[in-house]
Amino acid sequence: VVAYACSYGPVTWLLLGEIFPDTLRGRAVAIATIFNWLGNLLVSLTFLSLMESIGFSATWFLYAAAGVLSILFVLAFVPETKGRRLEHVQDLMRRPARDNFP
Repeated sequence: VVAYACSYGPVTWLLLGEIFPDTLRGRAVAIATIFNWLGNLLVSLTFLSLMESIGFSATWFLYAAAGVLSILFVLAFVPETKGRRLEHVQDLMRRPARDNFP
C-alpha cells in the first residue's frame, strides 16, 4: 500500500485534473471518480473469492498482470505532461493518442 501511495496512486488524481477542459472538468472528474471507486469495489469484492478458488499466488499474479497492463496503457496512450502548460496538455488530450508521440 505504501509503494502504491508513493508511486502510481496519485497519478490518477493528477491526470484527472489535466485531461478535461475547464468547462467539463467538475462533472468529468466526478464521473471518473465514480468509476475509480467502482473499480476499487470490484477488487474488494473479488479478492477473497479469487483467493479461495485459484489460490494465493494466482490471485496476486492476476492483479500483478492487471497492473502491468495498466502501465502498458499509460505508456501507449498517455502523453508526457511534465513542464507543459495546462492549455497545451488539454490540446494534447483532444488529439488521438497516436498523434501525441514523436
